[in-house]
Amino acid sequence: MKINRLEIDAFMAIGQITVDLDSKGLVLIQGENEDDSSQNSNGSGKSTVAEALCWALYNETARGDGGDDIVNRKLKKGTRVMVQLVDGPRTYNVIRHRKHPVHKNRVLLIDVTNPEDPVDMTQGTDKATQDVIIKLVGCTSEVFRAAIYSGQEAHIDLPSLTDKSLKTIVEEAAGIDKMQEAHTIARGRMTEKKAAVTTLENTIAAHKSVIEARLRSVAHPTGGRDR
Repeated sequence: MKINRLEIDAFMAIGQITVDLDSKGLVLIQGENEDDSSQNSNGSGKSTVAEALCWALYNETARGDGGDDIVNRKLKKGTRVMVQLVDGPRTYNVIRHRKHPVHKNRVLLIDVTNPEDPVDMTQGTDKATQDVIIKLVGCTSEVFRAAIYSGQEAHIDLPSLTDKSLKTIVEEAAGIDKMQEAHTIARGRMTEKKAAVTTLENTIAAHKSVIEARLRSVAHPTGGRDR
């Protein structure tokens, strides 16, 4: 899975930007605070780009911001962040809204592999859609923030985590959970195939018994003779 593009509207300090992220390598983000010149680049929204990515995928920033706190203070509505993900041959758009005039506070998941025929994968509830997004990304928000993105004001204190939490982070980051899921699926398919083979063997045995009975009947016919 890779992140292809990020579109941000009315999110925290950002009014509107689109960032192409595909194959960019190491990127330096600089900014200029036009609201307070004494701050130079501080408060210009540099870290907000990464926070928008985290929020779009998990409905919270690395600092724990959520709800209406992420809405641009000047615009006060219309927050929309779209993250385009590429997973093998498939391309998906994750689009999260807050105080949006059309989509309210909904999160949408769209398969745009064929742009002319997009497939809406949004579930009946935001929670159900979020579960699909987590499965698509391949990790929970905790793993994302610990292994991929650590907010400057909310670092994950790894030494303080329990062994169970550390084990979860390592396993998800390494993809072990996917291997376990694949093993479960493969085992289920094997069980189904074994059951199908057993059914076929029983059917063959039944047909074989019928054939043998017919052969015995032909070899040793019963009934009277003409005299």
